[in-house]
Amino acid sequence: MKNYVLLGCDNFLGSFHDIISAQGNCCLKKIVCQDSQIVQLSQANLSIPVESLATFIPQSDEVYLCGLLGKKGIALHQQLRDKMGISFDTLIHPNAIISLTAHLSPGSVISAGVIIGSSVVIGDNCFVGQGVIFGHDTVLENYVIIQSGAKLAGHIRVGEGAIIGMGATIIEDVYIGNYARIEPGAVVLKDVPAQTVVSGVPAVFKEVIN
Repeated sequence: MKNYVLLGCDNFLGSFHDIISAQGNCCLKKIVCQDSQIVQLSQANLSIPVESLATFIPQSDEVYLCGLLGKKGIALHQQLRDKMGISFDTLIHPNAIISLTAHLSPGSVISAGVIIGSSVVIGDNCFVGQGVIFGHDTVLENYVIIQSGAKLAGHIRVGEGAIIGMGATIIEDVYIGNYARIEPGAVVLKDVPAQTVVSGVPAVFKEVIN
């Protein structure tokens, strides 16, 4: 039995639970989070034990996942890794299709129905939603979130902490800057600067993220 522990928690809790449940011979043993989140989780009537991060002590039989995704998970991930020596597992749904030449870094989460082409690189603590398709030689830097149904062609690079919205399409040879956000359904035909939001078909500038 593989005992997963989710360190931190946000809106993707259901996705983590579904992927772990699909593994077989695995369970979500507990959630460890900030005290402010414990109250929220207790009100949700979960059947999963919840523990305070302040009193958390790693155990040898536990496998760890970082439950805070994207930009807001960076500080927690680095704290747990550097100060407590925790390493994060890579969580992959059994029906995802992944090229033998692709590389998935620690802490990444790959949902059901994902297709990852040849020589794709997924960085640390990235989240890939259901049915996402990656063309060859695409690179995700660390802490990227790709929401369900997005399609990324070949030779794309997505900068750290960027968010690709549900059903978005990005053509090949495009660079998405750090912490940029692609709105759901957008079709991206050219590079997107860092900390910029784009939307529409074709995607155009919407706003700057401060």
